[in-house]
Amino acid sequence: MVRLVIFDLDGTLVDSETLNAQAYFELLPALGLDIEAIRERYHGMQYAAIIEDMQTLMCTPLPADLETRYRTRMAQLYQQSLRPVAGISEVLPQIDKLLCVATNAPRAKTEHALAITGLREHFADRLYSAYDIGAWKPSPRIFQHAALALDMAPTDCIVVEDSVHGVTAALAAGMQVLHYRPRTQPQPAGRVGYRAFHDMHDLPQLIAAVSTTNAQTDGTTDE
Repeated sequence: MVRLVIFDLDGTLVDSETLNAQAYFELLPALGLDIEAIRERYHGMQYAAIIEDMQTLMCTPLPADLETRYRTRMAQLYQQSLRPVAGISEVLPQIDKLLCVATNAPRAKTEHALAITGLREHFADRLYSAYDIGAWKPSPRIFQHAALALDMAPTDCIVVEDSVHGVTAALAAGMQVLHYRPRTQPQPAGRVGYRAFHDMHDLPQLIAAVSTTNAQTDGTTDE
């Protein structure tokens, strides 16, 4: 029986991926990628991996204060324009499970994003950041950490993710995965425990279905 639903943050709860890409675009015009290309290339990646790739593309070290400037600009853009992912505000109150967030993002960014979008109340202090444990998706450790903190086994958990890195991490953690794919994205390798969906309004029904059949299904269905 599923007892815990673990949500990613960026692109799953808050519509932040384009704003994140915009901040990079403004600060690094010499990168040579437009906002959409930045969004697609770095979807779901940790900050350090993004910076390493950007340095390779630009063939030069990036400014030492880039992270500070990036976090500052990102916070400004969030304050101006951040919105919840379409449908998520309506469906969260319909989910009759314990809810938490497990994200590659720093905790301060997570709290800020959830406060701006009005979603904070659904998660209380159940916010888990990869920065707290020093391991980022696609490592499964952030999901394992969240489950352990809430005294849950992997079979007690469903993960809701929008990135292939996150799906890969959740599957490696031995958890059921609901992959939110509002746009065309590559499919992760391996399908056991995996379902894709395209509209957040379908989420409560999907969680209920997975919870009901969790003990007997191999989870290989997809839309």
